[in-house]
Formats: sequence, C-alpha cells, structure tokens
Amino acid sequence: MNGYERRQGEIFFDWDDFDVDPGKPPVEVEMRRTVGDETECRPGLKAGAFLGEEEIAACHITSCGQWSSEPKEQARLFVGWLGVEDVYQGRGLGRYALLFTMKAAQEIGYRHAAISTSVRNHRAFVFYSNIGFHVTDMTYGWMKNRKSGREE
Repeated sequence: MNGYERRQGEIFFDWDDFDVDPGKPPVEVEMRRTVGDETECRPGLKAGAFLGEEEIAACHITSCGQWSSEPKEQARLFVGWLGVEDVYQGRGLGRYALLFTMKAAQEIGYRHAAISTSVRNHRAFVFYSNIGFHVTDMTYGWMKNRKSGREE
C-alpha cells in the first residue's frame, strides 16, 4: 500500500421506526430538555441530566431534514452530541440520556434516528449497536506513515 494506512474514519448508524422507553434514570437526576426553533423542518432538541445545577450528561439532536428534502429524512433525527462526565460514566446515564432524548423527539414527530462515531471508538460502536442502531456506512482516511520526519 506504498506506506499508506487507514487511520481515520467514521461509522454511521441508522435506526428506522425506532420505539424507545428510557425507563427510570439509573441515578437520581433531573432531566431538562429544550426544544429548538422550528424552521422548515422539525426542531432540534437538547436534553441534559442534572444533579442540582451541574449537568452531568447531555444529548443533542438535530433534524436531518435540514440537509435533505426527502420526506423520510424530515422525520429522521441525528444525534450530534452524547456525553457523560467522566466520574459518572459506567452507570447507564449515557443510555438513559440518549433514550430519553429520542423519546422526546418521537413526541414531536421524529420516527427515524441516525448517529455516528469514529472508527476507532469501539466502545461507542458496541453501545450504539446494543441499543438498536445498525451500521449503514463507513468512511476512511488514508495517511502515509512517517518516521523521524521522513516519508517512507
């Protein structure tokens, strides 16, 4: 491969006709959500898990309808951010925040979902797959190996 190797890339997931139930939060938190402004497509949505005034987990979605006029895409959300503060990871808050946000999105008309992650993020790959997302596409970036500042 003339010194090139696959280094970067992204994995894309979809979940058509999702139906989710977040259940009860795994940690005693207050969930807050904000619905964005409605434009030509469905509004975005932000949800956060709070302990007092500290946001310890968050999920942000946007409408795929802003990038496509296809009717199915008007009802597809894209998860642009999902995060949990380090000290609270491993307790199920990420799963809860994602499902809570998707359920809220379903209530305003979203039926399909998409999310992506780095090809190197194996933890996210397993997480999204176990929740119900399915891989639909993958991209790669190729880079030439360098040693001591010289190309090989």
